[in-house]
Amino acid sequence: MSEKDALDALSQKKISGIYYEQAIPDLTLNGQGIPESILQSVLESYENNLHTLQTILKKHPSGLLSALRQMSDTKDLVREVSLGGKTIDGNSQFFYALVAMGCLYGCFIGFGSAITLQANLTALAARRCITPTHKLKLILSEQIASFLLGYADVIVLLLYLRNILNLDFQGQFGKMLIISLSGSLIGVSMGLFIGSLSRLNEGIKIGIMLAISMSCCFLSGLMNGTMKDTVEKHAPIINRFNPAALISDALYCINVYDDASRYYRNLITLIVMSAALVLASFLLIRRERYDSI
Repeated sequence: MSEKDALDALSQKKISGIYYEQAIPDLTLNGQGIPESILQSVLESYENNLHTLQTILKKHPSGLLSALRQMSDTKDLVREVSLGGKTIDGNSQFFYALVAMGCLYGCFIGFGSAITLQANLTALAARRCITPTHKLKLILSEQIASFLLGYADVIVLLLYLRNILNLDFQGQFGKMLIISLSGSLIGVSMGLFIGSLSRLNEGIKIGIMLAISMSCCFLSGLMNGTMKDTVEKHAPIINRFNPAALISDALYCINVYDDASRYYRNLITLIVMSAALVLASFLLIRRERYDSI
């Protein structure tokens, strides 16, 4: 720009300042703010470097090249970290939600177990229902067996993500196993509960399980990394009861935030929800009566 054009642009706030390139550089501003402060800092940095080089030329001219190399070697002095002091990897949220999905998919194992407890569905269930074993014992035994199978699958997933893909799962692995345990437990419990709804056919029950598990995973950030934060902003109550969000949030607490109170809150919520689903399954199966088996 010419000086006239530059002054006109400055008066109209189209630019923040004007540098005058002369023996002693000068800066003209028309206000105060962040852009003006940045321009002033650049000028001060230039003047300081100029004074440094002039001093070196006078006292130690042989060190001029070394000084220029050091001054041009700018280093990145800022690093993005979490409040807990660990580097944030934006892709980690997807894998935390993936682990949550693996836990919730234990519902299909629990669903298969629930089928074996309803005499009108399979011959095996008919034989089991005429035994004197208490229904709660049958449900708990099925839940434990299904849970162990689903939990083993989740452990394999965690080991693969941590040791084979070398993802940033550097938190306490014991706590990761505990939250995965409770996540697998609620997945199996959900399958038991839905499988205990005797008035619905098998196809509808499977559809319900898919809809619930995938909706929970979507809201926890499996498909969109910012979805969980969006839900937290507009409807935080959903994140307090969404099992996938609770699992992924607990993993985030372990690997990034290092927030023990939030971790245990999520863990307790998952356990309470699992217990409620098991109790509801027992009440549904207990009241079933058959005219003929």
